Amino acid sequence: MKYKFFPLIFFSTFFNGQITLTKDTSFGNNGIFEFTNYNTNAQYNYGYFFQNADGSFILHCLGDASPTMDNFMIKIQSYGALDSSFGTNGKIHLDDFEAVDILPQDNNHFLVNYYSTNKYVKKYNLNGQLDTSFASTGTSTVNSLSNPIVVNNDGGFFSVGDDVLGSVSTSGLYKYSSNGNLDNSYGDNGYKVFNFPWSGNRIISSNNALYFLGYENETTGINAKLAKFNYSGNLDSSFGTNGKINLNEIANLVDNVNYFNDVSDFYLKPDGSLYVVTSVVRTNDQLEEYSNFFVFNSNGTVNTNFHSNGFVSIPSTNTASIQSKSIITAADYNSNYFLLFENKLISYSPQGATQTINGSNIFSDGYSANFAFKNIKVYNNALYLLVCNYNENKIQLIKYNINTTNLNTDNIPNNKINISVYPNPVKDILNIETDKRVEDVKVYDSSGKLINSLSFDNNKLNISTLSKGFYLIKIKVGDTYITKKFVKE
Repeated sequence: MKYKFFPLIFFSTFFNGQITLTKDTSFGNNGIFEFTNYNTNAQYNYGYFFQNADGSFILHCLGDASPTMDNFMIKIQSYGALDSSFGTNGKIHLDDFEAVDILPQDNNHFLVNYYSTNKYVKKYNLNGQLDTSFASTGTSTVNSLSNPIVVNNDGGFFSVGDDVLGSVSTSGLYKYSSNGNLDNSYGDNGYKVFNFPWSGNRIISSNNALYFLGYENETTGINAKLAKFNYSGNLDSSFGTNGKINLNEIANLVDNVNYFNDVSDFYLKPDGSLYVVTSVVRTNDQLEEYSNFFVFNSNGTVNTNFHSNGFVSIPSTNTASIQSKSIITAADYNSNYFLLFENKLISYSPQGATQTINGSNIFSDGYSANFAFKNIKVYNNALYLLVCNYNENKIQLIKYNINTTNLNTDNIPNNKINISVYPNPVKDILNIETDKRVEDVKVYDSSGKLINSLSFDNNKLNISTLSKGFYLIKIKVGDTYITKKFVKE
């Protein structure tokens, strides 16, 4: 027997707010960067991007041009133009093997993790040149069964790997130093088995902890779980239940033999809270039934302020019809949540209520079914949307400014605003803590000059590029600006 629990019908009649997305005409051509130097015979089925500390973007696309693949990276300037100094005329062709992970290592470098017969990680400078100080050649060969990689606090990285010990399939961590060499002092010659025997596809590193989204094959069936480990590879018993969250139990997915809870995406906010998306599909035909969106506190307990039970269920008619159409998530620094389903974008408020985007429950911005929305990110209260076209093979990065209208919130009295910024003095990341919505952030140097090149995401301001000295930060809450002073060390 199948059990479903739908705490929220997607087309609900109550709304906590309205989101307005407006193309930023200062970016690219009226808000759109379009890349044209690609293989016109390829069907681009994967896209990913991230923003560097200087505001530029590294974008990766993978297209099927059978019998080969068109696998490349480009660099886009912060204002939406191709950086022709990157690689060759702004483009780097990668090997035919799919690059599983492309992620920043520090302010001046990024890593590319490959799938191939012998898996390896390459380190690039932001100009697109290999950093040959990394593992002597710019390429570090990692274990042949590795999955994702994640950068740790010292610039090194962990590679999550599957292994077989005797007859038991297990998972573990391979630790590499910042120079790309295996850290043989870690675990057993660089490898540490951890108690999570079936690995998944997502891992996040933050504050000396690793968050891992995957599965466990148990007597009750295959359970989707979120686990927290310290860097030593041990479960954090203070998180969830003995270090794990069983997503099947929370979603009341009793029949997890005939219905599979497929993990899709999760995100860690600066305050340590998390949100997770899964898709529930039938095991016999892989058709999706519905999707679940969870919000958790930093200790792994359900955030009951989000829709009273910590999650909402979304029928497949509003998302995707089959398992292969993955779900991507993002949130702005006011905790408005955005979920991307193939060519549809939806939003939830911090309390779990459905929000309209430009007056509609489902945002598509006029794009037809021939287009696919491949990825979204939120930086500095702007939403960036990566779009690919199945027929015309258009590749676009679109920048939208985000504006939220709260239908039930009055202006906030100045004497009721509590804001703190920390650490202070600060080296790289300045955190803003407040119980109100942050609408805007401005930073000025000691001469009163406005600094426009800083990255602000989810109440975390990256000031690593600033020179040492005193600065003022103006934080807009409601209609009020609060000014604080901080020291860059």
